[in-house]
Amino acid sequence: MPYISYRFLNVIIIGFAISLSIFVVELKNPGTYAANFSHEATLNGLNEVSPTNSTGTGLLQIRMLDDNSTLRYRLNVTGISNSIGAQINSGKTGENGPMLVNLLHPNMSKLADTAYGMIIRGNITDSSLQGPLQGKTLGDFISMMNSGNTYVNIQTTTHHDGEIRGQIQNLSGAKSTNVGMSTLTE
Repeated sequence: MPYISYRFLNVIIIGFAISLSIFVVELKNPGTYAANFSHEATLNGLNEVSPTNSTGTGLLQIRMLDDNSTLRYRLNVTGISNSIGAQINSGKTGENGPMLVNLLHPNMSKLADTAYGMIIRGNITDSSLQGPLQGKTLGDFISMMNSGNTYVNIQTTTHHDGEIRGQIQNLSGAKSTNVGMSTLTE
């Protein structure tokens, strides 16, 4: 057996122990990687008011950036490539409501067509808010999301009112959100 110094062996053992402890901490806290996303929606045709038989699906993920003045979103859609609209609306499950944020706004989003569908990414700021939230703050928008009163909707050339939809869920379960200098609570 080749000669291995005790110092080198100790370094290996300590390194292994540190790596193992980090791994165990990650296993006990599975939300560590998902913690970046505070809100999420799963979209399908059955969630539409007047359900569709669409095979399209989607996943919207939203998170607050470190500056507390911008929400970043990513919307992955499969099975749909003819979208004429993507938006976040006000409304509880089973009801339609007015648009709050246009996710396909040319000045705030990027659209990429893929072999499977499309990816829409962008940022939401106070100035992005429309309809009943126009002139209000991200804090007001986050409060609506936290209360379950928002959904994301994808319109297509086939389904002008919406082909797939998903209610936005608060992943953190928090009842209050710090935005800027104020704290909003439900």
